[in-house]
Amino acid sequence: MSSLQGLLQVSGVIGAFVCGDGAGLVARNLPAVFADSMLEEADRVVARLGRGLEGHGGCTRVALAFSEIKLFVRPLAGARLYVVCEPRTNLAYLELAVHSTVQSLNEELAARESAVSEDAGRPSLVETKRRIRELVERELGSHATRAVSLLDQAGDGRAEIGEACDRVERLVYLFISRPKSREMAGAMEALLMEAEG
Repeated sequence: MSSLQGLLQVSGVIGAFVCGDGAGLVARNLPAVFADSMLEEADRVVARLGRGLEGHGGCTRVALAFSEIKLFVRPLAGARLYVVCEPRTNLAYLELAVHSTVQSLNEELAARESAVSEDAGRPSLVETKRRIRELVERELGSHATRAVSLLDQAGDGRAEIGEACDRVERLVYLFISRPKSREMAGAMEALLMEAEG
């Protein structure tokens, strides 16, 4: 989601991600050190907290402080926005940035939901990007960091994901092996083709 990029302009913001109700991770703009599984687990914990707070007048935003980061959470239409930031981040300023981003994110989520209902049965490009990321992590193991970073930096469009896959293929070719690069190129292309129908 392109709206997440704007939040990085706030001093101290490390990145952001969106999790949908029952849909898991919908979008992310975070360094590769933040694994998708970790983000989805954080969402499950926050969702449970939210259900616990519903009987106490509801909750429109939450800021959780940890030793090395703050996690700012804001509800969206059928989803939650998470902003990961440094402990010193000015939350009042961050709230202003988030407020101006929420409407754009809700519009992007509505457009995505509309596209998903039209393409029922085919994985969305965001889901495909997530599946490609999992493939790269599984196939490259401890060597996946740079390749995953290339995927994370790519947008959610077909062209951007395809370009990132080409870069991953070149990286594997140069630093691992030619056969492995061909194998991964075929698997990544198959996932992209599945999304296109």
